[in-house]
Amino acid sequence: LCIRDRAGDRLVEGVRAVYSEVLDAARHRRQPGQALVAMGHCYMTGSELSVLSERKILGGNQHALPVELFSDDVAYAALGHLHKAQRVGGREGVRYSGSPLPLSLSEAGYRHQVLLVDLKGDALEAVQSLPVPRRAEMVRVPARDAATLEEVLALLEALPALEEDAVEWRRPYLEVCVSLPRPEPSLRQKVEKALEGRAARLVKLTPAYTGTGGALAEVQPGLSLRERTPEDVFRARYARDYEEPPSEVLLEAFHTLLTQVQEDAS
Repeated sequence: LCIRDRAGDRLVEGVRAVYSEVLDAARHRRQPGQALVAMGHCYMTGSELSVLSERKILGGNQHALPVELFSDDVAYAALGHLHKAQRVGGREGVRYSGSPLPLSLSEAGYRHQVLLVDLKGDALEAVQSLPVPRRAEMVRVPARDAATLEEVLALLEALPALEEDAVEWRRPYLEVCVSLPRPEPSLRQKVEKALEGRAARLVKLTPAYTGTGGALAEVQPGLSLRERTPEDVFRARYARDYEEPPSEVLLEAFHTLLTQVQEDAS
């Protein structure tokens, strides 16, 4: 741990040194009254990642860069990498403008924009947000969390109908999240059937499993694998995903397969 921490410190200090050298060179070149403007592709302390479409480019929070990287004489620092528009460290002149369009479904609620930065002499005067219109909406069913299959199908059938003259690229992108208390082999077919004649385009179908999510060792702790029957293991694995117990038909199919495996092995 100590070795890793020291390595992280060296990495951050190395990036600090690069920025310091570049900014010092800019200070020597600029003329009186000129603003010092910086750009950086980096992950800053206190900034917020997009859930699905970003990664920490320097290896995690321990490699986040401090806002002090940009001293007070930097009129504006335009940052890239993070998709969510945000100021860093509460400073008006250190910002991620954010992506001008959604780059994943998790960014449906983001404010997408470009920033118009006004400089007066060597100082920042104003930053204005210019919203970027979204050409295709992003819809989630349900709006939050997950719903049962029956509820989801009813919501899908209530979505706006596809108009005859609709342009394909203007059709909304749709994410559907279904709560599954039991296996549903025909899930996609049922969802696609409900969407027939609807304007929305299905781009993501997410099952929300209702089981315990626990590992086998958490079921009857203290028992070794040798002390568990195949059915015990099957039931524990099934319960990790599904709230309801396995049906008799499924258990019968499991035992049929188990018998075949045991006979083949003998």
